[in-house]
Amino acid sequence: MKKKIQSSISIILTIGILIGSGFIVNPSIVNDIQIWGVILALVVLFSTQPPMSKSDLLNPDDKYSMLGILGMAIIIHNLAVVEWALKTTHKFSISTSSIVGFGMIWGGMALRIYAIKKLAYYFSNITEIKEGHQIVDVGIYGKIRHPSYTGAICTMIGTLIWLEAWNVFVICLGLITLTYWHRITQEEKLLTKHFGEKYIQYCKKTGLLFPKMSLKNGNPIK
Repeated sequence: MKKKIQSSISIILTIGILIGSGFIVNPSIVNDIQIWGVILALVVLFSTQPPMSKSDLLNPDDKYSMLGILGMAIIIHNLAVVEWALKTTHKFSISTSSIVGFGMIWGGMALRIYAIKKLAYYFSNITEIKEGHQIVDVGIYGKIRHPSYTGAICTMIGTLIWLEAWNVFVICLGLITLTYWHRITQEEKLLTKHFGEKYIQYCKKTGLLFPKMSLKNGNPIK
């Protein structure tokens, strides 16, 4: 019970950091369905993955990639929510952006949850090799090497579209790209070093983030 309470408090505090600035700018957004949609998505996101520890965030062996992802998420969510808060009207209406944004948020979330469950024991917040580590190449991992990142990226881009954060869209897209490129580069290097030719052959059969769309003709990123 104590662990669940601590986890709940951690989720609430994290969500506050992720979108709190928007409420400071315009407290009335607490009544907006779009904002509650983002909050619900964040609750589901943090409830379905291993909790982050201080050692995860400050891990030099991981090149601080987990810290980078969290920092990037804080920046883009705050930028998007602040832009939304500064809008003169917040009346919800069904539009192309709301439909596309909703679909990307929850489609990405479903993919991420599925990918985490499929990887099971081998899923980690940091890039590491676990005891008895094996290459998982079944299910979605038979097509894509990093589906949990695909899901997370779709969810973040979907959030920007859902909140119609067009003024910060390009900046946020750049941050997402740079952060996940750093993370994936570290992971691919580690897996190639550990598994050698076996991982290289796996890369030739799979895409990086999407089926059949891997970089360097299917070779791992170096």
